[in-house]
Amino acid sequence: MDSSLSLVRHGTTEVSERRANGEEKSSFEQGSGMVSFIPGVDEIAQIHCYITRYKLHNGLDFFADILKWEFDIFRYHKEVDLILPAVALACLEGFHVLDDFNLDIERVMFFCEKINLGYRRPYYERYKNGPANGIGIHTSNMFDLWGKHLWMQEPESCLDEHHHEGLSGKLKKAPHPSKLNRIAGGKSFGLRSMGSSTKLNIAAASPRQPNDPDMENCMCPYHNALHAADVVQALCVFVNQEHFPLLSPIDFLSLWFAGLIHDYDHPGVNNKFLIVTEHPISLVYNDLSVLENFHAATSFHVLLTHNFMDFLKREEYLSFKHHVVEMVLATDLGHHFDFVKKMDKELKENDGKLSVESTLAAAIKSADISHPLRELHIHEEWSNRISAEFYAQGDLERDLNLPVICMMDRNDKNASIGKSQMGYISFVVKPLLTPWSQLIKMDVLMENCDENFANWKALQETEATMADSLH
Repeated sequence: MDSSLSLVRHGTTEVSERRANGEEKSSFEQGSGMVSFIPGVDEIAQIHCYITRYKLHNGLDFFADILKWEFDIFRYHKEVDLILPAVALACLEGFHVLDDFNLDIERVMFFCEKINLGYRRPYYERYKNGPANGIGIHTSNMFDLWGKHLWMQEPESCLDEHHHEGLSGKLKKAPHPSKLNRIAGGKSFGLRSMGSSTKLNIAAASPRQPNDPDMENCMCPYHNALHAADVVQALCVFVNQEHFPLLSPIDFLSLWFAGLIHDYDHPGVNNKFLIVTEHPISLVYNDLSVLENFHAATSFHVLLTHNFMDFLKREEYLSFKHHVVEMVLATDLGHHFDFVKKMDKELKENDGKLSVESTLAAAIKSADISHPLRELHIHEEWSNRISAEFYAQGDLERDLNLPVICMMDRNDKNASIGKSQMGYISFVVKPLLTPWSQLIKMDVLMENCDENFANWKALQETEATMADSLH
């Protein structure tokens, strides 16, 4: 990236300590109570109020807490209405990026709020009196609208304004899902048969009727704004480590941006599902990192109309965009093992060091899959949430006569969240996070990981013992 910028370390522990002691104030006022974003009134005034008067009930400096690995995103989510914009802005302010580029705070907040809305689209429904973790969720009619603005050349705003007020305060009704059939039907795993143009509507395939009074709309339980905020916060912790390579302001801004948008407008199903069902978005991207390409493309589309990056020259902006897209594409788990091999090779050939580009890619990948490295209660909540999405996808696959793998089949008696997480930790998390934690010298990451794995293993052994005693 741009090496002409001086390399500096932002938001050091010393800075956060001075702020925590009251010696250096952030732009967020401290005190009791909090200020929430109130929709339906003057948005600009509210955003200004939200930034300049942001408070936490315990009076601590928000940024100082963000720099701690034990940061509990779920606790703060209960205290702050818009946790993603709050974390995103605190990171820019805390690492002095707002000052470095003289960014317009209100324009940054408009962009963050727009991204926040994209993460909150209600593609699912859950039983109103069901469990808090949403294990019983099913796709809603809104699910049929996902990605339509890209392949039907209709404005993205119709998705936002269907459930949220736009800046004009007016609502637009989204097209009826029956007009947006998106899954190709056929006898072979739901694919289009040779010479057939028949299509299957997911809403019609579901045994539950639309607008079920016992259901309520909800966003993806895992791939939502809370996950994005969690990733941005993890990135800040990584960057603030003494052994993390020094970044230029533009490097940090690109990493921040990639973390913010890396799962933007996620539908809650994986790339394989979109490819096998021949979703039009998979055709747009030729089955290559479908979701990751979609997240990046649609986020930069949002930036076109909510641009706070116009301080960059054209060549600088294109370079910024290129690096952001590369980081988002790196989060595709379909290429995870190839990335780990390349990372290990680079570390061996370069005396245990990575290039800036490899460091940024490894950072966002590590942050994206880091929930098994959090404290146990946080890891368990994320585990329940991802299982909810997996089971919902499994339901869709069953409706379409597609094969359902064990960890996505809620009806499989041999499946369990514990088994799924133990496999995830062993085969996905540890191969990347072990060298990463050694690189930035964060022992707590693998300590938590080992503790969480041991907890799942003990739970499995207890369940097996109880099952044996019943026979």
